Amino acid sequence: MVRKLTFLYILFLLALLFSVDFGFHEKIYQVVGLVPMGDKIGHFLFMGTLAFGVSLSIKKKYLNIFGKKFLKGSIIVFAIVTLEELSQGLLPHRTLSWQDWMADTLGILLGSFLALRQLEKLSHSDSSHNPNS
Repeated sequence: MVRKLTFLYILFLLALLFSVDFGFHEKIYQVVGLVPMGDKIGHFLFMGTLAFGVSLSIKKKYLNIFGKKFLKGSIIVFAIVTLEELSQGLLPHRTLSWQDWMADTLGILLGSFLALRQLEKLSHSDSSHNPNS
């Protein structure tokens, strides 16, 4: 179920991204502009939710980076989001913004933290129900 919801969420984000990349951004910016810091809040929430969903979808898969364990899903999201933010410098309707990237990164960190906690709860719940563990 989590994988299906994450897949649908990715499709929603891609539709939003393409609509902005191809110049259909005025209506979106009008709505976002109604909330102070709406753009940054959107980046934070959208990317945090994405990191959470992707990390839960691929379960407990980790990458070791400099001796630290990171959820693979969050690393994948971080890499793709960073490339997407950098690509905005090449598009006429977009603006490269380190503030957007920072909001994305903070959201990814929170989404990763929440996914890790959820995975630990699920792991603990599974082991308490399994008499062989």
